[in-house]
Amino acid sequence: MKETFLIVGANFINKGAQAMLYTTVTELRKRFKDCDIYMASIFDYMDDNSKYKFQIIPGGEKSYRCSESRLYYYQYLGLGTIKQILGKRNLEKEYLVLKTIKENITAVLDISGYALSSQWGYECSMEYLKTIEWAKINNIPVFLLPQSFGPFDYGEKKALIDPYIYENLSYASCIF
Repeated sequence: MKETFLIVGANFINKGAQAMLYTTVTELRKRFKDCDIYMASIFDYMDDNSKYKFQIIPGGEKSYRCSESRLYYYQYLGLGTIKQILGKRNLEKEYLVLKTIKENITAVLDISGYALSSQWGYECSMEYLKTIEWAKINNIPVFLLPQSFGPFDYGEKKALIDPYIYENLSYASCIF
């Protein structure tokens, strides 16, 4: 069976983010010659995909500092809610693409920079963890390749997020 990888937390915002993405794609291609690679990005998916050795699909970066998986929201909020949030894009087509990919994913690779950190707030950390939770629900292995985790100074929300961090990070097949 052909391997299919979903890269989340990637973008083209700066050269460092691009380098992480291209390195990840290159290493996957070395190890799995005929694999399909998808990058989930809310910013970049409307670009011309033909210039890359991977396909950009909707999802991924909510902003330059907060990672989330639109796949999670398609599954749990429903298509009508997503239309209200994201506007007039062809969401029926996007949903079908994401559904097809989800059914064939070999692994999710998260290459977020600093997404799991109180530095960007409780909500951003929760969105990061939802990607892992989504993979866990769908029995998809997760590999985390962050630049950094932390700090974890969540104040009064620490008691809420600490167990969620432990539960989701412990699901990862590997954390680099």
